[in-house]
Amino acid sequence: MMKNLLRGVVMNMVLSVLSGCGTADKKQPGHQEPTDYKVKLEVVTKHWDGQFNWTQARVAAIPGMGNDGKPILIMTMQKWFVSHADYYSGLYTMQSHDMGATWTAPKEQPALGWRRGADNIIIGICDFTPGWHEKTGKLLAIGHTVYYYEGGKLMQKRPRSTAYAVYDPETDEWSHWKRMEPPDKIKFYNSGSGCGQWLVKRDGGLLVPAYFKAKGDTTNCYASTIFHCRFDGETLRYIHHGDELSLDQPRGVYEPSLAFFKNRYYLTLRNDKKAYVTMSDDAIHWQPIKPWTFENGLEIGSYNTQQHWATHDEGLFLVYERGAMMGNFGVSRISDEETWVTVGENMHPPENLNLGADGSVFAARINFSGNGTTNQKP
Repeated sequence: MMKNLLRGVVMNMVLSVLSGCGTADKKQPGHQEPTDYKVKLEVVTKHWDGQFNWTQARVAAIPGMGNDGKPILIMTMQKWFVSHADYYSGLYTMQSHDMGATWTAPKEQPALGWRRGADNIIIGICDFTPGWHEKTGKLLAIGHTVYYYEGGKLMQKRPRSTAYAVYDPETDEWSHWKRMEPPDKIKFYNSGSGCGQWLVKRDGGLLVPAYFKAKGDTTNCYASTIFHCRFDGETLRYIHHGDELSLDQPRGVYEPSLAFFKNRYYLTLRNDKKAYVTMSDDAIHWQPIKPWTFENGLEIGSYNTQQHWATHDEGLFLVYERGAMMGNFGVSRISDEETWVTVGENMHPPENLNLGADGSVFAARINFSGNGTTNQKP
């Protein structure tokens, strides 16, 4: 049974700490009170004009390149055009050189924009998560492709690929987005690393969670796995992948997020009915997936939404949405002291206006007051 303690609320998200996964497993950390933390909520930017709001807001830190030797913060986000479901612009970025005290205005990045395919099909990218790759000195953002008909209707039967783009802080430029070549174009015909937390290993290798369906699969059930990859500063290359995790429930398991804590990997998985979790020693072989529960056995109550991780030496925290629609969110390590939860307010349905929503993009700054580091690396 998964054990975790309800710890607090972060802007309509619940922050829980994982204290163990089965009492018979001696490799798991014993029950303990988690490290203290404080949360400061800030508005980074806002927009609502009846046509779009910002969504997919996620931030990454580039160490030592900001003011006074602090990080530069790079936030990626997209316009969500509310005329259609999941209708996203290309990527925009914002920067802060003073740890979030001030930000540049949202800037469109043409290299991360739409492309035209055959028959006027629009090919874009979405669900991106940026992160720093220390070995190459580049910021890498990973997500997947998306296909629209002219006017914004989402293509239901379409190929999908893990997509990525590279930011060079020395030139302040983004590369044009690329597709990662999968090992099997039939099995991974509809696949991607949308909204996932991925990890950089000490040797520079990447562990990229992804979900997929085979060409011709009509079951509406995705499976999830971990792509083990290499990155040379320009190209993301597949090496191999681990167990293929599946579930015979609507949409299966998808949008997986990966964490490393006390020499073990943890994977949390979205499903249309509830949230699931599993563990591994090598990010290849995984235990059977289980629904997330609190210590008393009650399920956490996450209905059809994402979950991500905040990792600290003294505790592994699960963050998941609840309440009003807050958009697809991100959790990012900024420093040893701070982890940020970032999210944009979704202005659809219109009832959100009655709840006080105004299209804000929030940063919930979690400050860990205890000793230790948030930078656990496999």
